[in-house]
Amino acid sequence: MIARLVLQLAGLLMLPGLMTAQAEDGYFNLPSPESAQSVSAPESLVTHDYPPSPPIPANFEKDFKINDLFGLNGRIAFSTKIRDFDRILVLDLDARRIRRLIDGPGNNSYPSWSPDGTRLVFTSDRDGQKDIYIADWDGTNQRRLTYNAGNDDNASWSPDGQRIVYYSEQDSLNRNPSAELAIISANGGTPQIITSYGGRNTTPRWSPDGSKIAYSTNRHWPGWSVCLLELVSSQENCFLTGAQTYCRPMWSASGNSLAYTFGIFDNLNIAIHSFGTNSQRTVSSLNGREYDVVWAPDDKWIAFVSDVGKKEHFNIYARNLDEGGKVVEILSSPYSKRYLSWSGVKTLELEAKRIIELEQPKAGQKEASPNSD
Repeated sequence: MIARLVLQLAGLLMLPGLMTAQAEDGYFNLPSPESAQSVSAPESLVTHDYPPSPPIPANFEKDFKINDLFGLNGRIAFSTKIRDFDRILVLDLDARRIRRLIDGPGNNSYPSWSPDGTRLVFTSDRDGQKDIYIADWDGTNQRRLTYNAGNDDNASWSPDGQRIVYYSEQDSLNRNPSAELAIISANGGTPQIITSYGGRNTTPRWSPDGSKIAYSTNRHWPGWSVCLLELVSSQENCFLTGAQTYCRPMWSASGNSLAYTFGIFDNLNIAIHSFGTNSQRTVSSLNGREYDVVWAPDDKWIAFVSDVGKKEHFNIYARNLDEGGKVVEILSSPYSKRYLSWSGVKTLELEAKRIIELEQPKAGQKEASPNSD
């Protein structure tokens, strides 16, 4: 079995691709993953067939240039527009390969890895509007979680991998509907709206200790602001606000820092807020717009996208956060790339686990003796 496992994993490296509600007594009633049932479509929201998106060309990988990765490891999922449709791909940092994850139907974007790296939550409009879907780490076993009449988007995971937070549009008839934060069990079930602020409240990210959610809001115009929602006290703290934009917050793995985009008009950079010193540090200043920052699992690097050199065409950049670290481009292509998610779990680890599980005898079956007929 071990020899077969080694051979299968070696072959893997050669494959071209893998396939608000009000708080009661100061506490939000978060949906329970244990009691949740698989969500089913309401009668008024029956799904329909989406026109099939043209498939990615078989040799699409050649269009992506992977530059020096400086020993980075794990997987960075991202969305990219190919043949006028958004697809979800993954940059395998260890194998130095681009792999296909979610390719139709419809547009698929905003991927987010689960904490253990075994699942992916994402947005798809395959059923008419944007809804939240979930899949296994290799893009298989896709299933729909939300059935809202308006758009649901920007999903990410709770630190225990049991729940998903996202924004949910609450007035589908309004040309500019409000977007409130919502939570749903990763098993499906009834979502809970946890804010009622009005305006647009988007890009929610759960803190590593599970106590709060960081997000963007446009309620303090001009510009966007970054706020924190304390889940126990239900208190909101919009600590990054002002005449310029602050948006798209992302927690470090330690929870001690928060990276975000800031700036004005077409000059948007990445900065890091340290909660220990209550200070901000600019870590990118390219001549363009930087978005979608994510942290390496060890907090030593960040990755983000920038359209420096060509407006609206985003490539992926990274920076070592040591003093003197420089911004470097790690992935470029003719296709614009957005919405990064970085998992430290390696593809080979996941494949090894899957192979071992397939090799194990099913429950109730005895493993055959090597000498049996």
